[in-house]
Amino acid sequence: MNIFYGKSSSGSLAEALNGLTAPKLIIILSCEEKFEVNVETLERLYPGIPSIGCTLMSYGADLVENGASVIAFTGGVSIATGVLEKTRTAPARFIKRLIDDVEALSPGNDDTALVNFCTGGDKKMLSTISYEIESKGIHSIGAGTNKSLVSANGVIYEEATVYAVIKNLSGKIKSYSENSDEAETEQVSQIMEKIHLDFPSFPSVLAMNNFSRYQAFKDNGELDSYLKKLEMLGDLCGIVGYGVHFKDKFLKGAMSCIVFE
Repeated sequence: MNIFYGKSSSGSLAEALNGLTAPKLIIILSCEEKFEVNVETLERLYPGIPSIGCTLMSYGADLVENGASVIAFTGGVSIATGVLEKTRTAPARFIKRLIDDVEALSPGNDDTALVNFCTGGDKKMLSTISYEIESKGIHSIGAGTNKSLVSANGVIYEEATVYAVIKNLSGKIKSYSENSDEAETEQVSQIMEKIHLDFPSFPSVLAMNNFSRYQAFKDNGELDSYLKKLEMLGDLCGIVGYGVHFKDKFLKGAMSCIVFE
């Protein structure tokens, strides 16, 4: 499997999608004012392709702050996407959707991941889904959003969590986290060392970073050097969230990532 990353500083989804062929999953990140039209554009250009989206920023070698970007998975993956509505007030109401999607993919040992975006009630949502995810050995990361809009398969939702379940058919998946506020988690240099040991070949990496850390690096003039350091992890693309999800935890001041062989 491979990860494709495309971007547009002007917010043009068509530009961000340039060069993408045969995607199995598309994650769309868009500025709020163009989110609705970009979701519609994605469905028109790639009808029937599973997708999730939100209004967060993304990064590769540099940051896309107020534009549009896509992160797409191609090659040997199986995908299920869906939505858990009313996760702020009734997080368990639609949990069977996720259970059914997970069962349909038949997760194996270290080969399946969950990526999610939540508009609010993150801790309740994570607590609700944690048993279903962890009991199947699924690696899970995600992010809180700064606005109330998310999308799944071309439909825009408010007060919801959208998710993608990704099964790697050609290798393993592992997840990692670091948080400068918690002693038990690893710092990024330690994570890099561990990833290089676990994945000797250049892997694909999807990362979630917290907005407060991004802002601190930017204010201190350290953002470019930080992103260059992250690039050493592998073929990396990332998302800047308002709170980061790692397994059943809602972390602040953190980075979490999933690594694909």
